Amino acid sequence: MTKSQPDTLAIIAAASILIGAIQCFLGYRLLKIILGLTGFFIGGVAAAAIAGDMTKETVVILIAGLVGGVVGAILMVAAYFVGVFVVGACLGYVGGAAAMGALGLHFDPLFLIVPAVLGGVLALVFQKFMVVVSTAFGGSWGVVAGLGYFLNSAIDPRDPVGTFRLDGGLRTALVVSWVVLGVLGIFSQLKSTGEAKPSNDS
Repeated sequence: MTKSQPDTLAIIAAASILIGAIQCFLGYRLLKIILGLTGFFIGGVAAAAIAGDMTKETVVILIAGLVGGVVGAILMVAAYFVGVFVVGACLGYVGGAAAMGALGLHFDPLFLIVPAVLGGVLALVFQKFMVVVSTAFGGSWGVVAGLGYFLNSAIDPRDPVGTFRLDGGLRTALVVSWVVLGVLGIFSQLKSTGEAKPSNDS
């Protein structure tokens, strides 16, 4: 493993912690900003992963990640309902992975399509409730996955659900931390928003 790869993963993990914390506790109130940050993270990670397969140069990977992040952010904000669907789908995907890990089932990403689609549809139908829940748990998992990388380099912050494939007490600790932080995020958002509407107005 070259030095550039762990450096890049550390940057991704740190970004995951920062964006995840904002999303967890301010997801509904700052929905438009959260959609932009989520799009930036998804687009950036995807572009950086592709660049990482082509070169080991840290600068090139970071530039690719930045460009991909900007494109992802623009697309997520421009397509508001698509963004809401993606936020819900992310929760469904991670929740499905958590269930598979808890039941000791063979991990297959194809089986996570159903909970991901279900989460996305529910987010569109029950927007406020599902946006709060999705951003709280999605953000808390970003924090946990990022911290997990610094605790155990076997955790890849580009693949947060990979944590559910870990064995031993670390997986249990991370999952419990995810749930606790997610619940705290829900209560924090509900308390701070009240009847406020999300910032999706132009």
